[in-house]
Amino acid sequence: SLMIINSKTGQTTPVTFPQKINVVKIKQVRIDSLGINDLVVTAQIMEKNQSIFDIQTRLFIVSTDGRTVKQLTDDYYYTIDWVVNKKAGSLVITGQSDVNKNGKIDSYDKNDILIFDLKTLTRIEDK
Repeated sequence: SLMIINSKTGQTTPVTFPQKINVVKIKQVRIDSLGINDLVVTAQIMEKNQSIFDIQTRLFIVSTDGRTVKQLTDDYYYTIDWVVNKKAGSLVITGQSDVNKNGKIDSYDKNDILIFDLKTLTRIEDK
């Protein structure tokens, strides 16, 4: 689980995720010129009897006060890495799409790149 602590007031806010997760990485993304100030949380989805090769890694955007959580990557996307484009205010995610939706990465699945607008938290579709 994750707890946000306001360093000025000492107030704590537990962050509630939609399922049981293991937080792998947290990075604050702050772009003052675009009014963006959020946390990007990389998390592994924990399920019973799951092979290490089948553990799904998803990305969540969490408000800095911990009250808002939005899952960016869907249930059939395995996040490998991500980077922020501060000029464009976008988040570029590399990973694999579970094309056959069998809950694991195999030869049927494909490498994929997703791009999200950090202001609206919506996916920028391929043109």
